[in-house]
Amino acid sequence: MCCERAIVTTESKHPLVEIMALAAPDRAALTEAVELAARDPESYVRERHWIDLEPADEFVWEALYDQLSEPSDDGDTLLAIFDWKDDADTIHSGLFYLGSCPEELDWEWFPARVSAMKGDHPGDVAQSLISEIGERSHTLGFSLLNIARGDSYVLFFVPTAVGQHILRLADSAGRARDIEVIRKR
Repeated sequence: MCCERAIVTTESKHPLVEIMALAAPDRAALTEAVELAARDPESYVRERHWIDLEPADEFVWEALYDQLSEPSDDGDTLLAIFDWKDDADTIHSGLFYLGSCPEELDWEWFPARVSAMKGDHPGDVAQSLISEIGERSHTLGFSLLNIARGDSYVLFFVPTAVGQHILRLADSAGRARDIEVIRKR
């Protein structure tokens, strides 16, 4: 079961490489790519066909996001990405079909909640629904994490203990403001 997964860290010293390993434990190639970005940025740029290097403090962070955004061979993605005002159907399908979505997460409440919010501002609806999903996943032992990217939601689920470890690693990398747990406020 996902919640029982042990927290395993890599031999790397770079905390963003460890975050990648925790966020995608079954996709070692993604972690290796972030490791390459941390160790040899020029090789990573050549391999990914990027035009230039980001400032040093941003480069590994961008590589982490780049790799998390990479679909698997069978098309599965690690992230659900939404605009701040996307509609309820987009949010539901994006999170429901995400490979990391807890199987135990109940969605029966969703249609009634959407109906009750009819006429509300789309941004308020999106925030409320995503917060509720985060809260419900928390009661199941999962965290819904958001990676800061402008005015978008960039979401993925992990077991709560893994989520707390990811937050500590982000803090140690100076990126605490860039990853948050989504829950009701």
